[in-house]
Amino acid sequence: MNTNEEHENDPEITLISDKEKRIDKVLIGDPKTGINESLRESLDDSSRFSSRFSSSPRPPSSPRQKQYHRSMPIIAAPRICAQALEMKEKALRFEPIPNLSNDVYEQIIYSLSEDRKNFVIQHKFKDGARINRAQMFTREYQIKAQKQDVKKKAEDELLSQETELHQQFDEFDKKTKQLETELLKSFDYKREDLKSYHNAQLVKHEEKWKSEKKLKEFNHPSSELTDYRVQLASLLVQGRFEEAEKIESVINEQKQIEEVRKFQTMREKFLESEKKVIEKQEQEKQFLEASLSVQLEKFYQQRAKLRLVLENKEKKVNTFRKSVKDADKLWNRERVRRALENTPNSKERSAIAPSNRVRRQDIMDKEFNSLSLPPLKSSRRTTPKKKEEFE
Repeated sequence: MNTNEEHENDPEITLISDKEKRIDKVLIGDPKTGINESLRESLDDSSRFSSRFSSSPRPPSSPRQKQYHRSMPIIAAPRICAQALEMKEKALRFEPIPNLSNDVYEQIIYSLSEDRKNFVIQHKFKDGARINRAQMFTREYQIKAQKQDVKKKAEDELLSQETELHQQFDEFDKKTKQLETELLKSFDYKREDLKSYHNAQLVKHEEKWKSEKKLKEFNHPSSELTDYRVQLASLLVQGRFEEAEKIESVINEQKQIEEVRKFQTMREKFLESEKKVIEKQEQEKQFLEASLSVQLEKFYQQRAKLRLVLENKEKKVNTFRKSVKDADKLWNRERVRRALENTPNSKERSAIAPSNRVRRQDIMDKEFNSLSLPPLKSSRRTTPKKKEEFE
């Protein structure tokens, strides 16, 4: 038996599926060539390896491709409600549109835009122009409603700011009055303390002048009265009673004179000393009142500085109150705010509405690819040659 017949009767080859036979034919030819199974599998692995890595390497991506671009959310096409369809018919008849929500206005305008797009594609220009006028008509009512809505929101915001500001003023003034009362009460305590100290000082001063030590400075007799007493004693020892009686009467008279004079001197000294003490106490009172006045003025300045924040806020509220009365000014400010929100650098950007504008490829006639031109005819007259000339 030859080699081909051996391979045909080989049980391993007979078990190969049709799919594997097709692979053998593509990779290594007909199985009758005699190539074994291990060689076929190695060829399969090498072919898969080469097909996986034989492609040319990718070029490195540029830094611009690695940049992250935040995608904008796109609003899906709005669903047109029954009210919007009803108001759309009114807009097409240019009838007054009642005050509606902004979503309904957007649905009307979107539906009109879709109709205009269809009319433009169908080359119905008059209908498209009527749709344009209806859109402008609807947009006017929408802007009017938006102005009213913006004014209503501004009035509510103004009322909220005024209420909050009045509450803040009341709380601040109430707190200021409370702190002022506490401060003035502390001043009264300081005055009472100083008054008690002064009274105690005067009592101590009076006790000092009533003490025995202080009396000894003023109650000693004069030398003349002392001499009279010595003389009286001498007369009594000698028994000269008549002379002693006269001397005693002189002594009593002189004693009364000196007592009155000494008491007057002592009283003058006491009043003079007491006056000095009182003057010093008065200076201390004045210094205390000046200090308390400085503290009170400093307190008022601090509270006025804190209140200035509320006063500046009140100025802003007054300015806002004037702008609320001007609807056009409010609307322009709202437009500027919306424009700033949609800037590329804005953190809060509104979503992009679905576009229903007419594109160039929508209105181009796809069947209008080329002009239909008649065949060319030459101006040169050609005469057919006779059959005999060819023969």
